[in-house]
Amino acid sequence: MDNFQLYRNFFDDIPLGKTALSYINEFVFADILEQIDTASYRLKCEGITQGDIVAIQLSNSFTLIYLIFATWKCNASVLLLEPLLSDRETEHRLSISGANHIIYETKMSGLVFSGFSETVDYSINSLSPNNKTAFPGSALLFCTSGTTGHPKVIIRTGNSIWNEMVRHISNRGALSSEDTVLLLSPMFHSYGLLSGLLNSFHVHASCVFSNNKTSSIISTLQEKNVSAIFGVPFHYNLLLTNTKHSDLKHLRIAVSAGEQLDSSTYNLFQAQYGIRIGQLYGMSELGMVSVDYTGDYPGSVGRVADDIILKLRNGQIEVYLPRSPYMNDDAQRFSDGWLITKDRGELVDQLLYIRGRTDSLIIRAGKKVDLVEIENIVKTYKCIRNSIVVSENEKILCYLSVEEGFNIEEFTRWLQCEVSGYKLPNCVYVVEKFNITSTNKNIRRNLNQLKVLQQYRFI
Repeated sequence: MDNFQLYRNFFDDIPLGKTALSYINEFVFADILEQIDTASYRLKCEGITQGDIVAIQLSNSFTLIYLIFATWKCNASVLLLEPLLSDRETEHRLSISGANHIIYETKMSGLVFSGFSETVDYSINSLSPNNKTAFPGSALLFCTSGTTGHPKVIIRTGNSIWNEMVRHISNRGALSSEDTVLLLSPMFHSYGLLSGLLNSFHVHASCVFSNNKTSSIISTLQEKNVSAIFGVPFHYNLLLTNTKHSDLKHLRIAVSAGEQLDSSTYNLFQAQYGIRIGQLYGMSELGMVSVDYTGDYPGSVGRVADDIILKLRNGQIEVYLPRSPYMNDDAQRFSDGWLITKDRGELVDQLLYIRGRTDSLIIRAGKKVDLVEIENIVKTYKCIRNSIVVSENEKILCYLSVEEGFNIEEFTRWLQCEVSGYKLPNCVYVVEKFNITSTNKNIRRNLNQLKVLQQYRFI
């Protein structure tokens, strides 16, 4: 499937008069097609053509949506870049991907992390117009380093994207044309774009947007009669801060991805709103692997999709792919047809449970210590906003961001009762705040550069 056909697949037999996108204003699918036509004409005038790789570096906006589809309409490939990368980071990603053009925001809106814009002004620069992609069929590229490693260029083909769309609709509780979907995760990431926007467009559902203020999200849910939410744990914890009674009578599903959902968030959200949050497990390399749309299986990420071949090797999840998803070979992540996820998992009654990361396991005093397990225990203590537990030079270090009223001596006494002695951190650091990614994941590198407010060393 070429990229023009991928574009056509999303808009064939589309109900032109139905609302497609809504924020401050509402736009029907006919409006969207008109905007895509206008954008694709501008791209062609800039010399963008079949085989080009077009980097798009825009904040979360309708403009971003139009340009992704417009690029595919030109039969070119899209390279999505986070809008707040430094110049050096951007240049490195453009270099390793071989991008021919970059579309960038003329004036950054300041709402990259906290909000949404209907339109943004953009410019187009040509980089190396004769450098055609060497990867036939590539439709969507991501540069990802997660939170720890070096950037890797991930390639999704048109067939891979379309197969993911079909994969979604085979699940109980999946989106339908009757749904109004609130997309809280940014579309310059795989989950927000593929599981959120494209999944919605595939079934002709309507998409609505909000900024990340609790009051705004609640208002959007009520005024737009939202029936489905796609967010990350951060968003659901944000909604739990709502102190007013809010009747979300139209809401039927709430989907969370990106990191494991705490059981406390699941239980409190159900108690407050009457909705069970379901978890989705996937990755940029292949999209959705499993999903529990209806939240019927708390703690799990649902059943593995029928077209996904998954195995557990020594407790680590590996997924079969017909070819490497990386532009350059990465033997540590892809070997003999198997994508090595570095996620630990367990299959129980056909349900997949994520048990942390393989790179979070260390050996201490001859015993295995799971750093994620310690993190999760620490998060249950009062006044803890977030925690990161890492191993460095054979020492366990615990970093905390806390709320008012936290007492480090009381916390350390509590921790000694909660974990075995060999699992105790060597040092606890209370920091001013953690650096986060645009999807609100903690950045785990350069922790020693954070501003420390308090510290405690275990003897």
